Formats: sequence, structure tokens, C-alpha cells
Amino acid sequence: MKRKEHQIKKSIDLGVRSVKDVDSKNGIVKFAFAAYDKVDSDQDIIHSGAYKKSYDERGPKGTGQIKHFKWHSDKYVPGKLLEVYDEGGYGIAVSQLSKSTLGRDTLIEYQEKLITEHSHGFNQLNPRNQDDKGINHITEGFLWEVSSLTGWGAQSDTPMLELKDLKDEQQALQMLEVIHKYLSVGELSDETLKKFETKLKQLETILSPLDGTGNQPLDSTKDEWKYIIENIKL
Repeated sequence: MKRKEHQIKKSIDLGVRSVKDVDSKNGIVKFAFAAYDKVDSDQDIIHSGAYKKSYDERGPKGTGQIKHFKWHSDKYVPGKLLEVYDEGGYGIAVSQLSKSTLGRDTLIEYQEKLITEHSHGFNQLNPRNQDDKGINHITEGFLWEVSSLTGWGAQSDTPMLELKDLKDEQQALQMLEVIHKYLSVGELSDETLKKFETKLKQLETILSPLDGTGNQPLDSTKDEWKYIIENIKL
């Protein structure tokens, strides 16, 4: 088996539809973390049943070693899996969010539809199996974790708030819109809100034109854009 640091991460591109249910009273969320039998952007197909052995041996009914992370990071564990199974062509996870600050904030993020993407980390166990079209068929995988994400689109495998990952003004404007939405949710913890306020100030600095007029977005072709992004303080 491949070592954990070489695990593959796959996002499910369903947007808010990947959230199946949020039980606000009991702090339980149900979401889809994988889509089966479809070719993804890496030219892979994960086949239904690929994680059955992991479910049985390492899921909640086994050793309980499959984790629920945020952003694929073991530093952020918002909850504990209650169930993990396949249904309707998707991998489904049901998680009991913790009563910690992270868990409570995550529940609010689900309620406010700030978390709309999900993903998972795994290793392919069957030998790489390419068909005549060059598509790799994954029939058995070792599932490490499922993740809640605050990213969007092509960036859904990384935390949305990493300013160093910005490539142009459009992404910065998208991030600015999301941060304003977060700040409008007054129930998040003070610590989380302070982090967003810091990011907001940094983004407003980035989006201010270098000539100081305040009317035009920063031109991403300028060397100054790259300098600001490379030197931004996270």
C-alpha cells in the first residue's frame, strides 16, 4: 500500500447539492464526498464499491479510523463519522459535529451554505488500470478521510482562504464576496471572525489600484500584483 503522504485527493463537483442534510438541533451533517463511475479531470474513474473494504474495516462499524477533516488537514477535525456508505452513485458520510469551537463554527457554515464542496483522500490499491482511452479505473481504494471544504470550483482541494493561491483579480473578487458573507454571520466565534477580518483587510489592499484612485481593479499583468501576492502576510 502507498504511504499516506502520497494519497490522492478527489473533490465532488456538486456544489451545495453535495450537502444532503443538516440536523441543526443535534449537530449532525450528511454529505456526498465521492461520485462513482464518472470520468474526472484526472482521467480517473472511481467505481462503486471501491471503498467497501475500508468502510467495513476502518469505518464507524470497524476501527473508526476514517476521519472527518476540513480542507484535508488533520489539524482541523470538526466531527466524528457516524456512518459511511454508498448510495445512489455517491459515497455518503454522516458526521456528528463536535461541541468545540471548530465544530460549532462548521455547523453554522453548513447552515449558512458557506460549506458547499466535499472531497476525500485515498490510495489506489488495485494496480493502475488504463483502458484504450487512457482512463484509469479505480476498483479498490484505501479511504483515509472525507473533507468539508470552503473552496469553489477548481480550487476545491485547497482552503478557500489561502491568499497566496490567488492568480488574478477575479479570484480575489470571488474571495472578497465569500468573506463578506462569512462576516455577515454574526454567530461565528470571535477567533474565526477576527481571521476573516484580517483576510478582508488584506484583500482590500490587494484590490486597491496602485495609482490610488480606488476606481479600477488591480491589473494582474503588472509585476506589482505578483509581488503583493508573493509577500502577503497570512
